[in-house]
Amino acid sequence: MVEEDSTAQRRELGEALRIQRELAGITRGELIAHFDWSASKFSRLEAGKRGISESDVTRFLGYCRTDNDEVDRLLGILREPDTGYWARPHSGRFADELRTLLLHETTARTLTSYDLAVVPPLLQTESYARALLGPDADPRPRLARQAVLPTLAMATFYIHEAALRAQVGSPLVMRNQLELLARRVEWARCRIRVLPLTVSAARASVNAFTRLTFRDHRPVVHVEAETASLFLEHPSSLDRYETVLDTLRRLSLGPEESRDLLHRLAGGLEPAFGGDVTTNGDLAGCGP
Repeated sequence: MVEEDSTAQRRELGEALRIQRELAGITRGELIAHFDWSASKFSRLEAGKRGISESDVTRFLGYCRTDNDEVDRLLGILREPDTGYWARPHSGRFADELRTLLLHETTARTLTSYDLAVVPPLLQTESYARALLGPDADPRPRLARQAVLPTLAMATFYIHEAALRAQVGSPLVMRNQLELLARRVEWARCRIRVLPLTVSAARASVNAFTRLTFRDHRPVVHVEAETASLFLEHPSSLDRYETVLDTLRRLSLGPEESRDLLHRLAGGLEPAFGGDVTTNGDLAGCGP
């Protein structure tokens, strides 16, 4: 059963409360006994459910001896209205260390993404990620995100063929990346569907995005921009992205055709790269 009393920002708040309690070495039972709370109330706090009061959060953090800056940050999250549209700034240029994204990726049941300019972050090799992010960026946070793949019931990636043919880094970097995709497509719980070059990006979606579904609450759509990410869970937004996914399913190559294309590209059975698109970070602003 999907619950409607939890939102992306409240879930981040609940996760942050749990982290503060654990950092302080305080058990659930100790905190429940100290405040004479019911187990249900405590669970709602750390699950980020609606109805959490500012007084309860303040007392919780005070008992955990949380520093004032973190208290102010978390109370700021609590005070923000739940509109179904939540923007979170990145600490750098990319979302790889964004708490909201990591929380939702690690608790998701399924993941479906669309990328039109680059290989999806969760499928990138280290050398591809390094070439894409730039020489001064650390690819390790991005690679660490890939640990969620075996935990998902299903991961589906729609990738425009242009992203597979655009050379990022050296030819060897791109060849290794294509070989990894050819291996991943053989995973039982990983689907890769390719949108052919004959399909313009405008017919599908002009923006890359990821939709995450969960056992206990409604889906969330993540859209990454240059300096911030948007998390969408308003019903009208979810309906719109479901329509986009229907379009992607209709326009993409079938599972076997996509698989065969990936193997042909990885095996060098047809030219993979077209045009002068080699980059050593120049495309860093064009994708996740």
